[in-house]
Amino acid sequence: MKTIVLVGQPNCGKSALFNAIAGYKANSSNFPGTTVQILRSQVIYRGETFDLVDLPGTYSLTPFDKAEEVTFDFLLTGEYDLILNVLDASRLNRSLELALELQALEKPTILVLNMMDEAEKKGMTIDSAALGEFLGMSAFPTTALSGKGVEDVLKAALGQLENPSPVRPLPFPPRLESFLAELTPFVGAGRVNSRFLALKALEGGEMEKKIPVSPGFHAKAEELSGKVREFWDKSLQEVLFAERHHLSMELSEKACRIVRRQGRHLSERVDALFCHPLFGYLLFVVVFLLMLALVFRIGNLLETLSLAPLNELALWVGNLPIAPWLHRLADGIVAGTVGAVGIIVPYMVPLLLMMAILEDSGYLARSAFLFDSLMHKMGLHGKSLPPLLMAFGCNVPALSATRILESPRDRLLTALLIPFIPCSARTIVISALVYAFLGTGWAFFVYGVTMITVFFLSLLLSSLVKYPAPGLIMEIPAFRVPSPKNVLIKAWFQLKPFLVYAIPLLVLGSIAVEYVQFFGLERLLNALVRPVTYLLDLPEATGFTLVFGFFRKELALLMLGQSLGVSPDRIAGVLSSAQLITFALFTTLYIPCLSTFLILRKEFNLKTAWISIGLNVAVSLGVTLSIVSLLRLTGLL
Repeated sequence: MKTIVLVGQPNCGKSALFNAIAGYKANSSNFPGTTVQILRSQVIYRGETFDLVDLPGTYSLTPFDKAEEVTFDFLLTGEYDLILNVLDASRLNRSLELALELQALEKPTILVLNMMDEAEKKGMTIDSAALGEFLGMSAFPTTALSGKGVEDVLKAALGQLENPSPVRPLPFPPRLESFLAELTPFVGAGRVNSRFLALKALEGGEMEKKIPVSPGFHAKAEELSGKVREFWDKSLQEVLFAERHHLSMELSEKACRIVRRQGRHLSERVDALFCHPLFGYLLFVVVFLLMLALVFRIGNLLETLSLAPLNELALWVGNLPIAPWLHRLADGIVAGTVGAVGIIVPYMVPLLLMMAILEDSGYLARSAFLFDSLMHKMGLHGKSLPPLLMAFGCNVPALSATRILESPRDRLLTALLIPFIPCSARTIVISALVYAFLGTGWAFFVYGVTMITVFFLSLLLSSLVKYPAPGLIMEIPAFRVPSPKNVLIKAWFQLKPFLVYAIPLLVLGSIAVEYVQFFGLERLLNALVRPVTYLLDLPEATGFTLVFGFFRKELALLMLGQSLGVSPDRIAGVLSSAQLITFALFTTLYIPCLSTFLILRKEFNLKTAWISIGLNVAVSLGVTLSIVSLLRLTGLL
């Protein structure tokens, strides 16, 4: 089966193009030896079947992080038949530098000039046919979010798969090309041409390790470097980069015409507001609180609507004339289903939709830019913010995303902070307990305490290891109205693992609770955890819910009613307001879930995973006891 790969710089609309072609039929998998995921989909178009692979975004074929390294390694050693080089048409001159590097692979390539709508807003008119002719490949304008131009790309792709025509790289100046020709005999054979391999081997360091070179390569490279410096007064690498930049600018000027408009575009004025050094922070708080308020409100409504029929089902099952041990099994299945579908999903769906809207609009990237200076004050790298923001959805992909941090110190500190971020599961605990029984203000209070905890913990941890963090360089995507289709796809990809993996785990956990109670084992678990529940002034019966919460945080919520012997909507009749706040705070901050523990072990080591658990337990106890005691002293609880 033929394979097509999507390659492009970050925020060029590559994922939108993938979704436009593949739709919902996508599978994510880790690239061998890494936790960096690539998306694959088997596509059938006009009776032809091919594999579509979406590689991580990369600014160049000189990788600087793990994601870029995955893209480079795939292009260097992977099996593929066609490259779809996706460009951000609104940033044409910069995007063409990667196009020139890909051209050097001499693989069949199609140029996709995406985000043409953004280019037009900037007053840009691009002659795609002329640009394609200059580069020796087909070029098509597209707006992937709306599907415009995608059909033309697919038709051309099928033609290339049937009759492949490898591209030829634009030559450097003759003298430089003669130098490269002298080097190619010293480079081993590979899946791509020797000229490209020689170019990459010249970069040295980690790149050279990936390229097979003969013993005489270094001597020859040194000789040529001397000649280059003598002629251009620059290093060979500098000359290569400069020539590539010059070519991209020249091509951009030939193919693109810009009509300067009067005044600032609306998106620029919005950018100025959302990235303002004062109003930007205020707007972030407003946006964040509004998001949580909507999640709470919508989740509460959906919970009310879903619990009524589910509780009727539970009552019917409870009256079935079956053996006691079988009754426990049925009760466990129903209770797990009720908890998952009736309590967790109603809050998870609006949360995932809100996060997808913020990401698709371009606001999350602006938030990272806005908070860069704050991250440095916290002793973290600016790149730490994207993984921390991802953690609000789920801690697991957030921990994998720490690979973008080059410094082991920054990566470790960020990874230790991520388990304290309220993920969707813990947001559900806050929503279903605090918001449902105590109101919006107390829900925001619990959320605020966790955020303040993360801030001061970051200061503490970073002070232990002094290290200056470099500045943040990142791509800011265009501000746009989120595509409903894209939002739904992103939310679905986040929700699907929960439906497939988490719900069965929740049901099994609920069944386990029933049989723990059936055999009287809850007393043993409660006794083991009693020192903790005693300190927290919680009923002893809540002990084993905290134990099962290690598997998934939702289990602690799901089992709370079971352990107290009441339905979920009657928990407030057993626990006081102070105990509700205590349980929510502690559950939000204490040990990460099993999935988080396992990914910590995989990404770092077992020692780091246990350190994370110890840190979470110590901090959660200290913060919860301090906050609740203060609230009681002030008479607020």
